[in-house]
Amino acid sequence: MPSRLASPGIKFAKKILVMQSLVVIFCTLVASFFGFTAALSALLGGLAAILPNIVFAVFAFRFVGASKNQLVYNSFKTGSKLKLILTIVIFILIYRWPDVQAGPLFITFVVSMLGHWVISAKKHYAV
Repeated sequence: MPSRLASPGIKFAKKILVMQSLVVIFCTLVASFFGFTAALSALLGGLAAILPNIVFAVFAFRFVGASKNQLVYNSFKTGSKLKLILTIVIFILIYRWPDVQAGPLFITFVVSMLGHWVISAKKHYAV
């Protein structure tokens, strides 16, 4: 059970992941008008954005509280490294597939990541 200190952060992370999932579904549906390969490429681009964020969120909220500040710092650092490595590995695996279409793949990846940053900025700068 998450700590009350971590609850707002967990709620925010879930909001971002849900928003990213909706963006990926939308982009995949739009790409489906251009064929199955385009839709699959869009879906893979979305997964390349969402899966590393899930891993980071798990690590980010493992520890809470001032008494665990070093554990929190190390967990964030580990989560960030794993997120980057996982993103690279996912893209390497995607590009092993010969029919991948770069356009839908990168558009979905970028749009879902931009959505993440827009929500984060909106929360940060909200008055």
